[in-house]
Amino acid sequence: MLSRPLGPRGGKSLTWRAFWGRASLCACVSDCVQREAAGGCSPHGAAMLRTSPGEVCFPGGKSEPGDRDEIATALREAEEEVGLQPHQVEVICRLVPYINKNGAMITPVVGFIDSSFQAQPNPHEVSEVFLVPLEFFLSPRTHYSFYSTIFGHRVLFHYFGYMDRQNQSTYQIWGLTARFALLTALIVLQKQPSFDVEYDLNDLMSSSEQYFVKIHRTVKSNL
Repeated sequence: MLSRPLGPRGGKSLTWRAFWGRASLCACVSDCVQREAAGGCSPHGAAMLRTSPGEVCFPGGKSEPGDRDEIATALREAEEEVGLQPHQVEVICRLVPYINKNGAMITPVVGFIDSSFQAQPNPHEVSEVFLVPLEFFLSPRTHYSFYSTIFGHRVLFHYFGYMDRQNQSTYQIWGLTARFALLTALIVLQKQPSFDVEYDLNDLMSSSEQYFVKIHRTVKSNL
């Protein structure tokens, strides 16, 4: 499930900042997605995203004092943003956290939702919600990647251009959203992507952990 929050992002400067907090996002996977308007389901599911004029992303946000853990944060944000009730999600796991350019540690929470779920976007935060087949993130029609330096480390970024056949809209998926969607697709589908990735495909979790530890040590040494 992906979405785009209302309003564009600010600047994109990759400058040093101390950890200012923790955040979580809910990478929800639907167990069935319409391939064509006439019907038909993908057995591998789809990622649910939300949209606004600013960007495409998974539901998520900063942790609050009342949140028990990263899962609670992700579920609370998903409910607030797209109307996904906690009991409608079967939480599967937490992926390795990622430290973004602002020094915030973001933890992806992966869960399955039933295909009957009907999103109810919060009009103050979300303009629309749409599904992207997980298979798309491994064999996209439109994809490019580039390297950028964050916290002194060379990081590979991915960009996906997704065309929704039902509403004939094109969505630009990149940054952390693309990173987490790609990792989720690699784990769930266990297939070789059509492009180079930054992970060891024979040991996805360990390679993710190694990257996180490297960035975490660098950030801590500069606090």
